[in-house]
Amino acid sequence: MEIEKAVENFKASTNQGISAELKEIGHYFNLGSHDLILKHSHYTYNIDTLMNNLSRLCENAPIFRNDILPTIAIQICDALILKIVFSAENDVIYILAHAVTELERSELLQSEHQFAKALSVYFGKVFDWFQDQYDEKGIYKFVQWAHYYKDLHTKSCKKCGELMIVDSFGAFVPPVIRDPTNGEAYHVCCAPVFEGLEHLGFAVKKTE
Repeated sequence: MEIEKAVENFKASTNQGISAELKEIGHYFNLGSHDLILKHSHYTYNIDTLMNNLSRLCENAPIFRNDILPTIAIQICDALILKIVFSAENDVIYILAHAVTELERSELLQSEHQFAKALSVYFGKVFDWFQDQYDEKGIYKFVQWAHYYKDLHTKSCKKCGELMIVDSFGAFVPPVIRDPTNGEAYHVCCAPVFEGLEHLGFAVKKTE
């Protein structure tokens, strides 16, 4: 019951943006919008083809909007929506994580929640990594990886074996990091660090 209560408390804190550890991560990544711009986005996509392919990959149907910038929104878990934002030429320019309550939030705005703001930066780095590995097909690998977050509130940490841990502020937090190579879950404090993706305390080596 204590774990179930902790999970419910975390879900509530996610919606309110007040989880202590995640709030601190958010402050660490309280960066300007230029820090979200991707480094390896050289590929232009046919949006219709992309939507058809993503529809087959995603558990929840992707939503396309073109209010200001072309944007594909995908709900990846009960707490998060992934938004892939394109330029007018249909190349990916940045990735956003928004709370599920922010589906209609503009693609020009980061989330109001520190948790999602932090993950936006992390997601962008991982997207770059997938494009570096798989070229134009990296976008599909990235979306597949993002769906590992569907067990955000249920999958235990690979290192410590715990689902919820108490951070230094006394808040219960789950493993919020997902290994790009296999989807294993880690708490921020447990995540391994290798050269390549140092953000949020986690990185992976580029495969040969």
